[in-house]
Amino acid sequence: MFAGRGEIATFAKLMNARRHTLLSRWLFAIIFPALFHPAQSFAQEYDIDVLTRIFADSTVLSATEVSLVTCEPFDRVYSLYGHTGLHISSPEAGIDLLANWGIFDMQQRFFILHFTLGLTDYRMDIEDWGWFCYRYEHYGCGIYEQVLNLSLAEKRRLIDSVLENYKPENRYYRYNYFFDNCTTRVRDIVETAVGGEVNYPAREGRSFRQLIHDWNDTHLWARWGNDFLLGIPADRKATSREAQFLPFNLSGDFEGAVVGGKKLVKTSRWVVAPMYDKGTNSFADEYLLSPAGAAIGYLVLLVLIYAIEVRYRVRLWLFDALVLLATGVPGLLLFVLIFSQHPAVSLNAQILIFNPLALVFLPFILRKLLRGEGCRLLTALAVMAGAGIVCGMTLQHFSEGTLTLALFLIMTYLRRTGATRTNETQQTT
Repeated sequence: MFAGRGEIATFAKLMNARRHTLLSRWLFAIIFPALFHPAQSFAQEYDIDVLTRIFADSTVLSATEVSLVTCEPFDRVYSLYGHTGLHISSPEAGIDLLANWGIFDMQQRFFILHFTLGLTDYRMDIEDWGWFCYRYEHYGCGIYEQVLNLSLAEKRRLIDSVLENYKPENRYYRYNYFFDNCTTRVRDIVETAVGGEVNYPAREGRSFRQLIHDWNDTHLWARWGNDFLLGIPADRKATSREAQFLPFNLSGDFEGAVVGGKKLVKTSRWVVAPMYDKGTNSFADEYLLSPAGAAIGYLVLLVLIYAIEVRYRVRLWLFDALVLLATGVPGLLLFVLIFSQHPAVSLNAQILIFNPLALVFLPFILRKLLRGEGCRLLTALAVMAGAGIVCGMTLQHFSEGTLTLALFLIMTYLRRTGATRTNETQQTT
């Protein structure tokens, strides 16, 4: 039943061999950075039966420490909010592992479509702790570790849960950004292990959108993309527990949490010193227009087009086609999201502004404009955009610049709705 010292020693040698292999992979990633994908799994396969026998030894288990690990963000869209894992360390057995519920594969077939529809499966893996630290230090991210104050029985329940999750048939789970992600999975396992109600410190009520704005406020285009995709449900105030979907929110709550009269966290420290500079702008925000600036740029272009049409008595229908295309294609994405399993994207009032009907009826509208005829569909698009502005001021926080863009779109649509057959030259190039 109990692991012998020989078995523990053999396992420790195996761990050391794996560390050498992983270190060589790390060096390869630095030499050939184009082949290094930060989202891929570098986990090795561990024998569940061996781990179970080792942790069945009470001497090994009593010397084992389990820690909540919180990683700083780095400059990738999927990593702007940090990461969470569980560190399991047993010097007695030569074990130093990281349980990670945040593994996904962007190379899998139809990944973008599956992610959009809320059909993405993440998986749990176990990887070498030393390699994990190497990797995040290479990204320029600090790692904060909080050693949990667990009894022997609580450690056993927690490690049993981790190993149960590690079974091949249990590794995959349906990812949900707000309610079931790599952070909430760790929290749930810890709460189950302690077997009682965890009393967390009180937290100010804020919406899901406001909570993620804390982490993308210097990445304006990433923030715009999030606000574009997240609908009305994201403006609901999150409960204190729901707010723990963000890694550093959970870390802060664990720091002040109490279970049965004892603190949940025993000690805390930075394993890798903090390096993340939250004030640093991304490349796109540093060198490209902000979303609001892009909306104002559209106004300048609209005024210029209108001046050319009046001055030279032409109708630049190609500009109208581009406007309808540029609003209809994003609208088509919002239409697809209506059928998504993500709970916060299916009801999005921005579809009234980025309207898929502009794309659907694009040939019909252009045919009308080329004939110099008025088009009631443009009137309908203008009315819906106006309704979108009302929703953006009352029901939903829109992405930056969207309300301004909506006003300019209404101007664009209305200047064509009363078109009549004239002898003006039609611009066709």
